[in-house]
Amino acid sequence: MRDFHIFNPETDLVLAGNSLTFTPKKGIELLRTHLALLPSIYAEEWDVVIVPDECENHISSLPFYYIAKHKNIEIIPLSQVSGKIMSEESMGNNIGIKPWGWNKEIISRLTIHNVDMSLLPSFEYVDSIRNLSHRKMTTAFFSHYKDFFPNCNSPLFLSSITELEDFIIANPSFCLKAPWSSSGRGIVFSDKMPMEKIMEWGLSVIDKQGGVMAEKKYSRSLDFASEWYIDNGSVSFAGLSLFESSPRGKYKGNYIFSDDKIKTILKSKCRWKDDILNYQKEFLSDSIAPIYCGPVGIDMLADQSGDVNPCVEINLRMTMGHIAINLERQAYQGNDQRLSELLKDLFPNYYFSPSILLNNKK
Repeated sequence: MRDFHIFNPETDLVLAGNSLTFTPKKGIELLRTHLALLPSIYAEEWDVVIVPDECENHISSLPFYYIAKHKNIEIIPLSQVSGKIMSEESMGNNIGIKPWGWNKEIISRLTIHNVDMSLLPSFEYVDSIRNLSHRKMTTAFFSHYKDFFPNCNSPLFLSSITELEDFIIANPSFCLKAPWSSSGRGIVFSDKMPMEKIMEWGLSVIDKQGGVMAEKKYSRSLDFASEWYIDNGSVSFAGLSLFESSPRGKYKGNYIFSDDKIKTILKSKCRWKDDILNYQKEFLSDSIAPIYCGPVGIDMLADQSGDVNPCVEINLRMTMGHIAINLERQAYQGNDQRLSELLKDLFPNYYFSPSILLNNKK
C-alpha cells in the first residue's frame, strides 16, 4: 500500500457548507500552500504527498521538506496525481488517498484531476462524516455518560431564534457554537460580544446550519485532547495532546510533550481520571467506528475548579494533536539525531503552532 496524503485544513468549513466547491479566504489558502508538506510528519516512508500546483517551483523551501526527503516521501503537484497513480497501479501497487479530512469538495477536486472514483469515498459516506462531525455528538456523549460528570452540562441544540432568546434569558453566562466550524472559530461567548451582535450571529448560523449549540461558559484552565485511530471498526488510542487556545477559544498551538508528561500536568491541575479514556473509547466504538474510518480527536477542557469536560467536540479528521504526538515520538524517542535537531530547530520550547510556521523562513 502506498498512501497519497493531502493537507486540506479547510475541511471543517467545507463540511459546514456541504458543497462541491469552496473558495478559501486568503489566510486558509496561505495555510494550505505553506504547510502543504505537513503530512510528511505522519506519512509512512515512501508515501506520496500531493501539493498545490503553485508550490511546484519552491517545494524545497517549504517547512517539512527535509523530513519528507529523510523519509523518502515523494512530492507531486496536484496536476500530476492521475499519472502518478496510473504508474503505481501499473507496477501492481495498491493506492490509498488520505486527505486531512474528507469532504465533497476534495472528492470533486480529485475527480477533476482524473482520479478514479474507485479510489475515493462516496458522497453518502461524506454525508455520514458530516452528520457525525456535528457538535450534537457531544450531546450524544453526555446522554450516555452524564452520571460520571455531574458538574458538566450537556450542550443544547437550538433550532430557532425563539429558543435562542429563551436560552439567553435563562443563562446570563453562556457559550454558543456553530454546529460545524474549525479551530475554535464559530464560537461566541456572552462576555465577548454585544448582545445585539450575538443575536445577529445566532440568526445567521441558524439560517445556514439549521441551529446553534448552546452551553454554559466554562472558566477554562487547560485545553487538551485524546487522539484516536479507527480502522475497520476497531478503535485504538494514539495518545494525549495538550494545546493552547485564545480567550475566545481559537486554537493557538500544541505542546510537544509525551503522554506521561501530559498526564502529570493533568493530574496536578485537574481531577483527571484515566477512566475518561475508557468512556471515550466505548463511545467511539459504539457510535463512530461502525461508520467512520480514520483519525479522530476528542477535545477536552478543565475549568478553574478542576472539573474536566471530557467531550468539548469530536473531530473526524487528522488533528494538530496527532501531529504533536508524531513529532514528539519521532524527535525525542527515535534514534536519528538529524531529525531530532531539525524538529528542535523548527519547534523551540516544544511548542507547535501554525502561526510559528507561517513566520518560519527556514
